[in-house]
Amino acid sequence: MIKLFIFLHFIKIIYGQCYSPGAAQNPVLPSCSQVCGCNPPINYQNCMTSTQGNSGGCQELCLTPASPGFYVPTCAGEYSLPCPAGTYCPNGATVTPTPCVIGNYCPEGSVNPIACQTGYYCPTGGLVTGKPCQPGNYCPNQNLINQIPCPLGNFCPSQGMLTPFQCDPGNYCDTTGMTVTKSCPTGTYNPLFGAVNITSCSLCPIGTYCPNFGSVNFLNCPIGHYCPIEGMSQPTACPIGTYNPLSGKTRQIDCLGCPKGNYCPQQGISFPFTCPPG
Repeated sequence: MIKLFIFLHFIKIIYGQCYSPGAAQNPVLPSCSQVCGCNPPINYQNCMTSTQGNSGGCQELCLTPASPGFYVPTCAGEYSLPCPAGTYCPNGATVTPTPCVIGNYCPEGSVNPIACQTGYYCPTGGLVTGKPCQPGNYCPNQNLINQIPCPLGNFCPSQGMLTPFQCDPGNYCDTTGMTVTKSCPTGTYNPLFGAVNITSCSLCPIGTYCPNFGSVNFLNCPIGHYCPIEGMSQPTACPIGTYNPLSGKTRQIDCLGCPKGNYCPQQGISFPFTCPPG
């Protein structure tokens, strides 16, 4: 009997008046909120209204914090909860989860913010996942807040690009944020990567032609034809009654007249035809 009395007296000293086995069951006291963090949390309904200012007893009852990535919403809760998506709970003793900061994202149960991955950007706080970089932009680093527009001379055709593509030969990229290249027009060519304007598309020289959009190089004027000026997209055929056996010719006089005993019945021929007997 004496031992029981000593034990009960010891309990009263530890918990003060915040715990009383015979007290009425009262709601959780505001003073208990500062010691939340049990996993599962302790039910504080034994705190008496008359002892709201005394949180010492409540502190004695709450010994085990919630696991990292979890939080305890109230002192009277029965279980800890996973940190909601878009927030993080670093120390496991959090009443209010911390919103995810910009440049990072936080899936459910995050202990710390996760750096936005390369190829993604995180422009606002509270994100559950990063946003993929959109076409016309690239995201080379972690923790990016904004996408980076593709620079001049480059293009970014797809989502999530880490580095821009240089403009291909035969093309040019004259604005930032391009998703497709612009082809050099017919009659021009461009053998280099990274062209930034149409002036990089050079006129095909005399004696050559460039028949297609996006030409990387020029073509020699074919036999039976001549190319007298720069920037030709099609060669000029030698007229009827003439022929030209050589490529790369630049003048109409390079088209030779048909010799005696031969005939040249059509334009653009490279050799004369022998006249038939009779």
